[in-house]
Amino acid sequence: MFRLLDYINPLDNTFGGPFEDLDDRRIPLWMLRGTYDLGGVGPISSLMLEGFWVPGSWDVRVAPFPPVGTPYFPPLPAEYVPFLRVATPDKTMSNSRWGVRLQGLVGSGLNLSVCHYKTYLDGPALRSVVTRNVPVLLDLDVLNLEASFPAVQITGGSLSYWESHVDVILRGEVAWFWDEPVLIPEENLGTFFGPVIPLPPPLLDLAAEILGVDVRDLGLNGIPVNPQSGTIPKKNILRFMTGVDKQVWIRPLNKRSTFLISMQYFGQWISDYDEGLRQGIALYPSLSNFAKQKEFESILTALIGTNYMNGRINPQVGLGYDVRGAWLLLGAINYVREPFRFAIQYSGIEGNMTGFGAYRDRDQISFMFTYLLN
Repeated sequence: MFRLLDYINPLDNTFGGPFEDLDDRRIPLWMLRGTYDLGGVGPISSLMLEGFWVPGSWDVRVAPFPPVGTPYFPPLPAEYVPFLRVATPDKTMSNSRWGVRLQGLVGSGLNLSVCHYKTYLDGPALRSVVTRNVPVLLDLDVLNLEASFPAVQITGGSLSYWESHVDVILRGEVAWFWDEPVLIPEENLGTFFGPVIPLPPPLLDLAAEILGVDVRDLGLNGIPVNPQSGTIPKKNILRFMTGVDKQVWIRPLNKRSTFLISMQYFGQWISDYDEGLRQGIALYPSLSNFAKQKEFESILTALIGTNYMNGRINPQVGLGYDVRGAWLLLGAINYVREPFRFAIQYSGIEGNMTGFGAYRDRDQISFMFTYLLN
């Protein structure tokens, strides 16, 4: 349901949102990729060095912003939309993606890898932009809300280990995100936190008629003086995951096949934490109230699935829980009769409007048909 180290390919945000399988949302990139087999080195066997390069002059695509009004557009208040501008990276070599990974096998069951790469994250960085110098913000045509995609470098590693005595697979990933853009409203939206000319309520009502937006909804009690563009603060962020996979028999439900149970814990810690940090989507319908970004964040996930009729029918249920009070439920049944595949899936989110809970009003049922060409 969530990814940690594999941020190389952008995700298609125009459909599916947090409900869609990641493999169906990844956008292919033109790249140069190579692998060099180093053989065995000491206790490590099958040691391999991989590298990739996506020349910025070839391909610099980022996760597309969903069209306004679609179910996958963030739940931004309508007042924001006229000011929203999406700025994508230019096609220059300096905007290239690149990375290296070293991986190997220790003993008979421990796979290890370390990596470092440069990429662009799925979510844009937000800031207010004043397009020209004005002494007083009386014309909202000079104000934009810019969504941009600064490059981020990631250093991390992963492991997986098969424990033969209890027949389980233990997994883990850790990643350090260098200078990741974050949201501190006083900095990103600095235009609204500078000096203002205070106005009494009748004049604020008049200003709302003239501007088309009530500045009080933005947390203002007057007209900004000498408005300045916001900046994009950055923080180093540690993210990590631990997981376990186990095949178990539940014979009252399936006498012929085992159930795969997979559980994961995702954690996040922000270095040099700032109390002003907020999550990137305003608490709808507010324009200025954002959920607090905590120093430590946690998400739990679980998946259980099996198969019937010799693999033709494959039901599975996935569950995600943000400890701040948001639940994600994914239930699906797949029917395979090669070369045809059919699937029906229900997806829903309940709980607080934090993290993926921002899409709590976007429950959906999906029907999928696939025909394999070879």
